[in-house]
Amino acid sequence: MDIDIEPELHLQNVQHTVYYTLVRTIEDRLLESSISLSPNTESFVDVVAGNNADLGDYQSLLQVARCSASCTNNEVQRALGLVHLQDQAEEQHHLPPNDHVYYYVRSIELSKDEFERVIHRYSNEFSDSIYIENLREHLINHPWRNDTIYLRYGGCTSHTTPLQRLHEDTLPGASPTRFSNFYRSLHHVLPDKQFQVFLVPNLSIQGRLEDYDTRYQVDGREQILIHFLGRSTLLNSQPGGYYRYYQPLNDDIQSIQPLRDAQNLRNAEQYLFNEQGPVQPPDNAHVQQLQEIYNTGYRIQLLQEVPYYGGLITNDHVTFFGNQAYPKTQRPVRGGDVTPIIIFAKDITRTDFALLRSFFDGSRSGAITKDLITEVFHFQQQVIPQFTPPAFHDLWPCRPRSRQRGDLPQSLIHTSGRIMQNLRAALIITLGFSPASVGFSNFQGCYSLGVNEYSTSLGIPQIIDYDYQYDAGRQDQQGPRFKSIMIPHLHPGFVSYGSADPRILRLMFLCWCRTLILLDIIIELLNIQRPGVPEPGTTEFCQQVLNTWEQRESVTDLPNRINEARAAVINLTSSLATERSLSRLSRSELYGQPPPGPGAYVSLEYGRASMASKRERYGLAAGRPNSQERISQRLRLERARYPELRRLPSFVNGLDEWRIFFDNLREDTVIFNAILARIGVENIVPLAGLTRGQTRILTTRCQPPVGWTGGNEWMNDPEMAMAAFSQFMEDLRSRIPAVSPNELRRRGGLGLLARFGHLFIDFFIRKPVRCDRNGKVHLQVFLDDFVQHRAEPEGIFVGVQYQGNRMIDLDPDICDHALVLKNEDNTIARPANNPNEEAKLIYDWWLLLHSRDGYFACFRRTVQELGLNLRNYIQQEVDRPLAQQFSWRNIINRFLTTSCPVLNTNYMFLTQRRFASRRTRTHRYGYQVSLRVIYTEISTFVNNDAQLANTTEFERIIWNMYLQEANLRTQLTRIFKSNEQAVGFTLRTERTGSTVNPQTGTQYSIHQWTFRRTR
Repeated sequence: MDIDIEPELHLQNVQHTVYYTLVRTIEDRLLESSISLSPNTESFVDVVAGNNADLGDYQSLLQVARCSASCTNNEVQRALGLVHLQDQAEEQHHLPPNDHVYYYVRSIELSKDEFERVIHRYSNEFSDSIYIENLREHLINHPWRNDTIYLRYGGCTSHTTPLQRLHEDTLPGASPTRFSNFYRSLHHVLPDKQFQVFLVPNLSIQGRLEDYDTRYQVDGREQILIHFLGRSTLLNSQPGGYYRYYQPLNDDIQSIQPLRDAQNLRNAEQYLFNEQGPVQPPDNAHVQQLQEIYNTGYRIQLLQEVPYYGGLITNDHVTFFGNQAYPKTQRPVRGGDVTPIIIFAKDITRTDFALLRSFFDGSRSGAITKDLITEVFHFQQQVIPQFTPPAFHDLWPCRPRSRQRGDLPQSLIHTSGRIMQNLRAALIITLGFSPASVGFSNFQGCYSLGVNEYSTSLGIPQIIDYDYQYDAGRQDQQGPRFKSIMIPHLHPGFVSYGSADPRILRLMFLCWCRTLILLDIIIELLNIQRPGVPEPGTTEFCQQVLNTWEQRESVTDLPNRINEARAAVINLTSSLATERSLSRLSRSELYGQPPPGPGAYVSLEYGRASMASKRERYGLAAGRPNSQERISQRLRLERARYPELRRLPSFVNGLDEWRIFFDNLREDTVIFNAILARIGVENIVPLAGLTRGQTRILTTRCQPPVGWTGGNEWMNDPEMAMAAFSQFMEDLRSRIPAVSPNELRRRGGLGLLARFGHLFIDFFIRKPVRCDRNGKVHLQVFLDDFVQHRAEPEGIFVGVQYQGNRMIDLDPDICDHALVLKNEDNTIARPANNPNEEAKLIYDWWLLLHSRDGYFACFRRTVQELGLNLRNYIQQEVDRPLAQQFSWRNIINRFLTTSCPVLNTNYMFLTQRRFASRRTRTHRYGYQVSLRVIYTEISTFVNNDAQLANTTEFERIIWNMYLQEANLRTQLTRIFKSNEQAVGFTLRTERTGSTVNPQTGTQYSIHQWTFRRTR
């Protein structure tokens, strides 16, 4: 970063000393944050102090820099030339929001008592122990001045004014930064306290935060402002700047110096940086192939699978994706059409998606990635060669919603596999967990890599296969060669938010050191023209790359440094996660405020859902033991490499024990359960004459023989071991009391209740439920405060045909105003005897009518979470008082408005009534008619007019409910004649004929109903 903090000044000796003391103070703090210094940007001190600064000005600045938290607002205002902003002051200082970057300081004055109360609440509510410790240390080293402390925040803005930015950061829904969290605690303790905002006019500069070309100057000023005030005591969680910067440790840079000296990074450098060599024109035919892959995957397949995402992709996006995936190198590489390196990232940012801007052309993640790559080569010349971006592919072509609905869409995985195959990627760099999980799953899914495993695999290269069309029945040596080396990286967006801890950036830098060593080796092998080099894409080629890599790294201490950095990041993230968990628990206990969402129940509920999905993923043992079908199933599992499988020593080591175990499972065995049982067995070393299972019991439960005085050596004797094992089993059976049938039934009921009776639902988003034998689903839903919960005694009736384990979900792709009943695999639940049955929907009006404060409250919360809106008439019913909700008059008026829109116009409907008894035969007179007929005629009208089906479904069902419950046997004429004046319509009915069902012989009368709306 370009920050000049050592200008040539001709000052007196005292001024010179004070000036450089100030400069060194800022510089030391910048280096603590691993922010690089370079000599091109104008001096912060000169800009703030002005050209005519004297000794007093520098002393004032130094005093503020040493202990800003103890300096009053007036002292800081005089030192920095601040302007106190108020509403009218912003107009006075004419702050245009879009063409300038404005720097500001927020400040709040707290007494000692106020400070202790706020910090006590903040420490109990949020996990920020480092900041609190820094404040405590400051108070020890700098005694209180008048029992007052000043907490400040420094920043800059270009799209809004400083006061508007403060308002945005203090809104209830603001991002959970340190400042917004602290303000929340402050507002609870001292609701009348407000931050003051000061403008730093001398720092204002023309430009915008996102301007990539001026990023060093714009970001540098904010970073120096923050470190001048003392980052450790500010409410800033980040070191400042829109873009991230990192200055590697000298020891880390020198660790790969032997490779640079031996020209063992020269191939990678020439591939990624243009040294004014000949320009290689793009292969237009190849680019069109890539664009066709994206068009098929995103415009067609993704649109069918997830219409919301597919509908966002345009032809311009397809062209952009194809151009970005094509490598831009100026240096051709031999080896056919092999692409030496491709970056496989998680998703595209919203800004890049809107602007069609590539990863390296302005995004923060692309900027830090390019900076880290540049730092690896440690260019000595003043002008750094032009960077040429490698091939790049995003797993998600658009920004996914904040809540990803279930699994990754298969179209994304298949499209990624096709891109890798088309480019024949030799080295795949994954940025983030999702791409790493897809790569580790060999582009067959995304479940083979666990989250904890991802952390431990960072920076470790491994061989993968990107043949997404893998066929278990095909011999590997006869198929295509799609082997590659994958090396997982942290996503650079990981440091765009939060504290941007240097430990994280250090691991990212060291991972790129290793990556570029691998790239150099791959290019070298591709350029070698001799028979001894295996064909690219084979396991042999990848293994030779890894062997050469180990040899090159052996002359450096890079392996130890990467292991050290990885362990530091794992320790950091696990500590933060533990601290957050404790903070949530503390909030719940002290203030009755669980975190957003029922945190105390989420893990248990998600654990159950995860267990069900894993059972579904593994499936049942197919075919007879040792059949070809069973062998093919085993090969697919071996390729998937699920985490549970890799806990089996026999699976990891490729032993026949694993194959024998799986191939001999009984047909229809639940594979996941069998794997879990096998894990416990295989991780025990068997003793002589015993199986692994017997050894496990022997070493943990059995007692030594009577009279034995030694250690556990008796276990090595097969006869003594078997005798002890037999005695244990006999004692175990003798201690088991007989259980009565009633007790067995009671225990079974407890187990069922434990599994499905206490599912606390925060959102109706793929929640596991159980339909009991009466066809009812019982739910426990959180109310809007996420503290209390509620269950309706009658539950939700869905039908006995849906009995069993199900899921309930608000899926906008199916219906945005109703819950849908699904199977555990996220497919629509349908009765076994009627697979063509329509989806079972629980409509919004039903939830509102039967559980306004329970089920409907959760439904409305889910609608808001998904960015949807309630239907208009549902919102109208919600806004009405409870006593007026779903009133008879409102329902009739709604029907007339929808079905009879024009006044004094006859609307005729035909209905058929079955001649079932003498009572129903009275229909031919048109006078004494059951009101059930109204439901029939309305439903007939709706079924004959698809356009009105959605708008009138609510009225016909609600109306039918009222008619059946309140007026089932009431004479039609009496009801409507007494209400004609009130509701404004007339009704006439007459019998027009009859018909016979040719299949059943049942006779029906045909009635014509005429509605006439009078007002």
